[in-house]
Amino acid sequence: MAQQKGEVKIRKMVEADLEKVSRIDRSTRGDDRFTTWPFSFESYWGIYRPDIKFVAEVDGNVVGFVVGTIVQRKESESIFNLLHTEDPSSQHQLVGWMDMIGLDPDHRNVGIGSSLTEAFYQECKHRNAVMRIIAYHNDEKLGSFLESMGFVNSGVVIYKKD
Repeated sequence: MAQQKGEVKIRKMVEADLEKVSRIDRSTRGDDRFTTWPFSFESYWGIYRPDIKFVAEVDGNVVGFVVGTIVQRKESESIFNLLHTEDPSSQHQLVGWMDMIGLDPDHRNVGIGSSLTEAFYQECKHRNAVMRIIAYHNDEKLGSFLESMGFVNSGVVIYKKD
């Protein structure tokens, strides 16, 4: 567990943070990585250029990040549409998808991930969007974290056949 020395500051990510965020992402491989996005931050950034992006700083050093996008909710002929109609927040036409979160290994378990997730949630709320996260059903670490933040598992599992 990390020893947090300074106050945590959450702020919007800027271009100058990209190298530091990539370093954090590279340090979180294997079992230490939340699997919301299975590829590198560089790949993600190159494809999506997310519109929601925050970093966490301690003593002026970037120690964590969260990124995602807000998209228009698409109506489709799928089970996912049923989930939206049963959801009390279905009046929202926008969905904020938290795609990646990463923490420097030396700054885990001190509330920084929670602060980043809360900043993302507040940004979604400010933009009148519901917040969603996709996680693997067997990712107990991420599931426990999300449940501790008040998220509820929707119960949907996607099966595929190639």
